[in-house]
Parts: sequence; structure tokens; C-alpha cells
Amino acid sequence: MKQAKKLLSLFLSLATILGMMAILPIQAAAAEEPEGIVYVNNTRIDYQTTKYDNPEAKLATMTKYLEKGNFELYVDDYSGETATLNTVTGEVLFSNPYDVAYSEGSPETKNEVLSQIIVKFTDTKNNSRTFTSYEYATLRNQIKVKNIKNGVRIEYTIGREEARVLVPRLIRRERFETMIMELIRQGYNDQYGENSQEAIFYITKFEAFYQLYSLEGLNAKQKNEVLNQYPICKTMDVYACDKNVKETELNRLEEVIKTFCPEYSFDEMDADHEETGYVSEDQNPPVFKMALEYSLNEDGMSVRLPTNGIRYDESLYTIEYISVLPYFGSGNSVNTGYNFFPDGGGAIFRFEDLRNNVQTTVSGKIYGTDYAYHELTGTYQKQVTMPVYGSVENQTYYLVSDSEGENTKKLSASVDTEENLRKKYSSVTEQTQTVGYFAIIEEGESLATITTCHDGSVSDYNHFTLTFN
Repeated sequence: MKQAKKLLSLFLSLATILGMMAILPIQAAAAEEPEGIVYVNNTRIDYQTTKYDNPEAKLATMTKYLEKGNFELYVDDYSGETATLNTVTGEVLFSNPYDVAYSEGSPETKNEVLSQIIVKFTDTKNNSRTFTSYEYATLRNQIKVKNIKNGVRIEYTIGREEARVLVPRLIRRERFETMIMELIRQGYNDQYGENSQEAIFYITKFEAFYQLYSLEGLNAKQKNEVLNQYPICKTMDVYACDKNVKETELNRLEEVIKTFCPEYSFDEMDADHEETGYVSEDQNPPVFKMALEYSLNEDGMSVRLPTNGIRYDESLYTIEYISVLPYFGSGNSVNTGYNFFPDGGGAIFRFEDLRNNVQTTVSGKIYGTDYAYHELTGTYQKQVTMPVYGSVENQTYYLVSDSEGENTKKLSASVDTEENLRKKYSSVTEQTQTVGYFAIIEEGESLATITTCHDGSVSDYNHFTLTFN
């Protein structure tokens, strides 16, 4: 509880100062939709696979919310992504990489890459879990963008807000077969083709979570075993949902039911549970509400996470840490560049030196270890004495056009290699733009751990993570 109180007494604030002038001191120092799809104006968008060939293409899909001095702030209202444009230099810094669709990485990794907040927590049984804002807020349409004085507030509901799940746990045989399974079979057969392998696969996958319980054809001993577990079988046959079903599996079952059984409602489920005598043991699910507040000044952009606005059930869950903007200003490994890490006199981690299959991370607790709040981990390293960090990337682009010199397109180096592009286009011209940022953690830094991350084969990105205990 002391840790929670200390966390809630702070305002975590991260000031990100943009522009090459701020970088110079560093240089001198040394889904049954597929999962991952959301609807934007009735159009399906898969943020993991939607391709943007350059920063301008991504910026064009976002809404400009703020303009001050030489800076403009853009927001994606559905994903919570932000972008800061320097109108003088043309630099664009994104909260999350714009070229995720061209990058390597599993769907789970890309959920992290597309997140602005990551929450790690434990429950009353000391089970530890991690929620990313993309998977548990964006994909649930639980992000709201609001104008505030001198800025923008992006509110997140991370987790399932509704305690109940529309999945009957115990239901009379006839109702399950007619109101649910019959419609699911019809839906998958219509979607994938009558008795196709895909349809059979998804139908069987759903059915596997339900077991039929009936006294028909059983001997006396078997009947007693069934009745001890489900006394209702004296009067009716029932289907029971697997008692060990996981939360993620329940959510998928619910999506199937909502998609193919639109008439089946919570009222219908309550009636089924009342008829079969089922008593729900569901507890309040983990859900965390918090917000990021962005503002602009003459130096660039600042973002603030007000911890007095964090809401969750403290009787059931304990926050271990919150990670803020873990992929802000990420550098792609196809480009050259470096991360500046404030270890001792300062260290430079160059992208090109770490461009291999080995994931490399170096962490440090700002101002050293606070033994009241941190566990001793890792080996000795120089102390992080300054709450600062930064990154520089030399971004490579190719201007390509056909044989007539028309239809010119700008493609980032992450789209394709120069060798392949020269095979496809008659004209290929290389361009390079240097972008970067210098960041200062202004408040809450005493409980922060800063990590420079070079993901290797895990993803294509070099980035920083800030975790606040």
C-alpha cells in the first residue's frame, strides 16, 4: 500500500523537446473479425497491416489538434497515436512507428509497438499480467480524445469494463443447439463456404469449449457422478462451458456469439442461468483508467500522466509499473542513428552496431536504487544521475518514378531495399533526413527506470522505455 500511495502522490510528467538544436549537445557529448481490426467511419482498419510508405502518408490520416510556434500536434482519434510536426524543418516525431506494417514482429509484439501505455499488475493470487493500451483499449474502442486548456487529453480505459461476458456457462440443450450452435454453423458456412475446412475448423473450435451432460444411456454410477456435478440433469440435458476457460478465450467466444447470434442477449443468458440454476462466480475484471495530456511550447511537446486520475480496483489488483510512450520516436534498424543513455558520463548505442538478431537492453534506475521501492536486479553499472535521454535517426527515403518520370512516390527504406526498387522503377533517387529528440523527465523521475532497447529479431525498432513503479 505504501508503494501505491507514493505512486498516487506523484504527477508523472515527460517533456519531449524537439528539433535538431536540442540534439546538438548530445552529439557533442559523445479478431469473428481477425484480431487487430477496428472500425473507423465504418471502414475496417488493421493498424498492424495498414501500410504507410512515408511519414506524410500517416500524418494525412491524423487530425491536427494543436498549433503553437513552430510545432503542430496531430492525433489519431481511434488508436491514441500522436505526431508532432516541426513546421520549419519538416521533422515528424510519432508516439508509435508509422511503418509497423512493414516491420518484423509477432502480433503480440506489434500490440506493444502500437501502444502509448503499458500496465503491469498483479491480482490477489499474485498472478502477474501485462495490458497494452492498443490491445486492451484501442481494439475495444475505449479511447476518447478531448480538448483541454492549452492541450489535448487522451483518455484510456485499459481492460474489460463490463464484468459479465456474453457466454452462457450452463444452458439447456435445446436452447444451445437452436439459439447458438445452429446460427454459428450457418454463419461460418456462409462466410467460408458450406462444409469448407475453414468453416469446420472454427465451428469445431467453438464447440470444443462446451460439453453435453445427459443421463441418457448411463449406468447408476455414471448418473450419480453427473448429478453430483449438475443436479439440473434430473429434469433436462444441459451444455456446460469449460470451467477452466481463460479470459482471452471467453472474450473470443463472446465475439463469435455477438457476431452470429445477434438475438442472444444478456437477458437471454440470465434466463438460461436461472433455468439451469447456475450461479456466476465472475469477479470484477482488471480495468485501468488513466489519461495522457499533451501540450506544445516553444521547445516542442510535453506529455503528462496525472496519477491522481488513475482508477482501478485496488482491492483486487496492484499496479507494478506503468510504462509511458515506450515506442516514442523509435528508430528503424534499416537506418543509421543512435540512442543516448545517461549512464555515468553518457553512452551512445548506435543502431548499426546493434543490427543483429540479439535483443540488447540496458536499464538504469534514475538517481540509483531506492531500496524501499526497487528490487536488486542485474549486475553493477554506472549510476543514472540525470533524468534525460534522446535519440537520433538518419532516415533514408527513395523517390521512385516510372520510365516517363511520372507517378513519383516517396518510399521509406523500411518499405523495400534500394536494390529491389531499382528492379521495379526506372528512376530511384536516395534522400536522407536526420530527425531526433531530447527528452527530460520532469516529475516522478525518482521512481522511474529508463531502458534503451534494441529489439534485434523481436522487432525492427530501437527505442526507450520508461517504467514508473
